[in-house]
Amino acid sequence: MVERINNKIMAVTKDEFEAYTYVQHSGVTNMFDVKTVSELSGLDRPKIMEIMEKYDIYHEKPVPWKRLFPTCLNISSLSI
Repeated sequence: MVERINNKIMAVTKDEFEAYTYVQHSGVTNMFDVKTVSELSGLDRPKIMEIMEKYDIYHEKPVPWKRLFPTCLNISSLSI
């Protein structure tokens, strides 16, 4: 999905959305803690905010759980 925001094209790929939802479903952090979500998912703040603001648009169906923690998550670097 591609959209213009403030004359910038904001696109969220399927992989980016899945990285966000893997963090969400892991339960490791509060999703409003954007800094931690960014560290875990590898997404930058604007992408995370885009997903949060338009979650229903990007969410078509539940993310298949083929693996519990994919390599896109950087959970080992998180100091809790």
